[in-house]
Amino acid sequence: MIDPFDNIALSALVAVLPVIFIFWALIIKKMKDYHASLIAVFSAILIAVFVYGMPVKFALLSTLHGGLYGLFPICWIIINAIFLFNIHGQKRAV
Repeated sequence: MIDPFDNIALSALVAVLPVIFIFWALIIKKMKDYHASLIAVFSAILIAVFVYGMPVKFALLSTLHGGLYGLFPICWIIINAIFLFNIHGQKRAV
């Protein structure tokens, strides 16, 4: 269901609520980032399930996929930084 309210502007506004919340929580309320992120993810799951009719299983799997997809580049950067640090350390020892 792409347009649950039969009004594309209202449907888009509801879909963007978690993003608006995270900006409001971080900038205005000065909430801790992990608290704001968890609330935004939970609200996005609720909106997907109850407003857009997404099955709970797919909503949770999509959340897991998004988390892993975001975590992969961070881990890749850390692994490369450790690799480069070890190369630099071996070069000095010689």
